[in-house]
Amino acid sequence: MRTETKLALNVIIPLMVSMAVIAVVFMVLQHLDREAARGRTYQEIENKIHALHVTATRVQIRSDATAIHQIKALSVSLDALLQGMTFTDAREEYFVRQIRKNAQDLATSLQKLITSALDPSVSTEMRAERHAVFVSQLWMKTQFISDDTQQLIGISRARVADARRQALALALILVFALLASNAAISYFTGRNLLRTQEGLRQALAEAEKGDRLLSALMEHVPEGITIADKALKVMRISRYGQSLRGAAYAPRSIEEATAQWEVFQTDGQTPLPFEQLPLVRAIRHGEVIKDVEIVRLNARGESLPLLCSAGPIRDGAGDIIGGIVTWRDITARKQAEEQLRQARKMESIGRLAGGVAHDFNNKLSIILGNAELALAGGELPPSARHFLKEIQQAAQLSADLTSQLLSFARKQMIVPQVLDLNEAVEGMLNMLRRLIGEQIQLIWLPGMNIWPVHMDPSQVDQILTNLCANARDAIEGVGTVTIKTGNATVDAENSCPPEGAIPGDYVVLTVSDNGCGMTEQTKNLLFEPFFTTKGVNKGTGMGLPMIYGIIKQNRGHIDVASEPGKGATFTIYLPRHGSKKAQPPKEEPNASIPGGHETLLVVEDEPSLLTLDQRMLEKLGYRVLAATMPGEALRLAAAQAGTIDLLITDVIMPEMNGRELAQRLRSIYPHIGVVFISGYTANVIAHHGVLAPGVHFLHKPFMIKALAAKVREALDSCRR
Repeated sequence: MRTETKLALNVIIPLMVSMAVIAVVFMVLQHLDREAARGRTYQEIENKIHALHVTATRVQIRSDATAIHQIKALSVSLDALLQGMTFTDAREEYFVRQIRKNAQDLATSLQKLITSALDPSVSTEMRAERHAVFVSQLWMKTQFISDDTQQLIGISRARVADARRQALALALILVFALLASNAAISYFTGRNLLRTQEGLRQALAEAEKGDRLLSALMEHVPEGITIADKALKVMRISRYGQSLRGAAYAPRSIEEATAQWEVFQTDGQTPLPFEQLPLVRAIRHGEVIKDVEIVRLNARGESLPLLCSAGPIRDGAGDIIGGIVTWRDITARKQAEEQLRQARKMESIGRLAGGVAHDFNNKLSIILGNAELALAGGELPPSARHFLKEIQQAAQLSADLTSQLLSFARKQMIVPQVLDLNEAVEGMLNMLRRLIGEQIQLIWLPGMNIWPVHMDPSQVDQILTNLCANARDAIEGVGTVTIKTGNATVDAENSCPPEGAIPGDYVVLTVSDNGCGMTEQTKNLLFEPFFTTKGVNKGTGMGLPMIYGIIKQNRGHIDVASEPGKGATFTIYLPRHGSKKAQPPKEEPNASIPGGHETLLVVEDEPSLLTLDQRMLEKLGYRVLAATMPGEALRLAAAQAGTIDLLITDVIMPEMNGRELAQRLRSIYPHIGVVFISGYTANVIAHHGVLAPGVHFLHKPFMIKALAAKVREALDSCRR
C-alpha cells in the first residue's frame, strides 16, 4: 500500500468514527427529547385525570353543577390530548384507546348525571338513586383512566430507560471503536514510522556505502571523471582527472574549469566552444556522447589528447539533474598510431625501393659490366678510357645509393656472422679518422668482455661510416667524436629502456659528438628517407634511414638524445648472440681471376644483361647456355646431351622465380649447383634479407671478378 493511501486512511477512519458517534448522540438526544415530550404529555394526562378524579369525588359527596361542568371540560380536553398522541408500540396504543373509551364513558355518565340533576319530573328519591349510580360510575371510570394513565407513564419511563441504556451502550461501543481505531491507527502509524525510520536508516547506510564506493572509485579509477549538477557546478572530480590537469586545484564549475584550462578541437589549435563541451551537451540537451576526441591544456601548458564520453544523469521522473563525463589520456595511443603510420610508410617505401632496385640494378649491371669489358678489351685512347672510368664510377655510386635504399627498407641481402663488435670497430678506426679529418678527435672507448653479436660485418661499417660522417658535418671547427661499446640488460625494472625493446641482453654501440645538436622537430624527422639538414649536393638524406633499416633488420633498437648546442648521442642496442665469434676467411693477395671449362646455364629475363653475363663467363673459359625465360631454360636442359654443372639464375622472373626453377632442374640434374643473382630477392631465397646457409648469392650490380669468384665457389662446393 502506498504511503499516501496509508496517510489518507489514518485521517478518514477516525473522522468517520467521530461522525458516527456524533450522529448516534444526536439520534439519542432526539429520541430522549421525543420521550421527554411524551412524558410531559403523559404527565399532563395524569394531571387532568387527577383533577377529574378529585372533581368526581367532590361530586360524589355533593352534587354541584359547576363540578359537573368541570368534569365535562376535563373529559373533552383529555380526549383532545389523547387524539393528538402517536404510538410507538401496541401496548401504548391499547392503553390510550382504553383511556379514550373510559373518557367517552365518563362524558356519557356526566351527561346523564347532568340530565338527571336538571330533570324536574324525576322524584327526589329517584334523582338521588340515579345520582349515586352515576357518581359511582364516574368515579370508577376516572379510576380506570388514572390506572391506564399510570400504565402509559410506566411504559414511557421504561422506554426512556431502555433508550438511555441503548444510547449509553451504543455510545460506549462507538467510543470503544473510536479508541480502538485510534489505538490501531497509532499502532500502524508507529509501525509505519518504525519501518520508515528503518528504511531511512538503511537508505542512509546504502547512501553512505554508495558514497564510499563512489569516493573509492573517484580516488583509484585510472580515468578522468567529472560529475556536475544541472547548474554546471562540479560535484565530484577523480584524482586521476586532477593529475591529468597537473594541479590539485578542483574547479567549482565547468565555466571555471574551462577558463583555467583551455579546450581545443582535435587539431589542437581551434578552441572548442563552451556549448560544444561533451558535459555541457549532456546536461543541457540530454545527449549521450561516446568517444569524442578533444585536446586540453594542463596546468603546465602541455597539450593532452583526450578521448571523452558523456551522458546525462536523470531522476526517477526522467528529468535531467546533472551529467557525467569520463576522459582518458590517449597520448600513448596517438604515438602508437603515429608509429603504425610510420611503419606502413616505411613498408610502402620498402616495396617501392625493392621494385625500383630490381630494374635499376639490372641497368647498372649492364653499364658496369660493359664498361669493365671495354676497359679490359684492349688498347683505348686515353680520353675514351677516362670516359669509361667516369661512367664506371658514376654507376658504382648509383649502385651504392640503391644499396642504401634497400638497407633502409630492410630488403638488402646480408650474410650475418658472429662478430666481436670491438674488433669490428677497431678495424674501421683508421678509415674513420681519415673520414672526419684532423681537426676532429676520435675517441675510442671499448667495453670489457663484450658479448658477441650476429650481423653482417659490412653493416657495422655502414653504421659507423654514416654516423661519423654526420658527426663531422655537425661540428664546426675543432671537436670530438666518441665511439663507445658496452653490455646492457633490459628488463622491467630498467628505468630508461630503449623504445620498443624487449627484455634481454644487448651489446650497446654509442656514437656521440659535441656538435651543434638538433631540435625536437629535427629528431622526429631524423629517419625519414631523403630528409637532410645539409646543403644542396651535400647529402642524400639516406644515411640515417639506412642505419635505421639495418638495426631493425638485425632486431635491434636505436635511441637518439640531442639538444641544440649540446651535440648528439646515438645509442644502438644489438641483441646478444650465444655462439663464439667466427674466423673470417683469409684472402690471398694479388689472386688471379678464377675460370674454368664447365657447362653453365644462365637464366636472365633482361636480354642485354643476359648477353653481358654470357660474354663475361665465356671470357672466363666456361661453356654457356643462355635463356631469357624459365621455360626456355627447362627446354634447353632437357635437350642437353651432356651434363650441366651450374645454374646461374635471376631470382625475380616471369613464369616462375629462380628458386622454383632450381628445384625443377634438380629433378633432371640432381647434383647441379646454383648461383642466384639479383638486385632484390623479395624473400624468395632469404628470410627477412638473411641468406640461408649453403645458398650462393651474388648481388647486382657486380664486377667480373666477383662473378668469377662466386661461380668458382659454387662449382667447388658441388664437388665436395
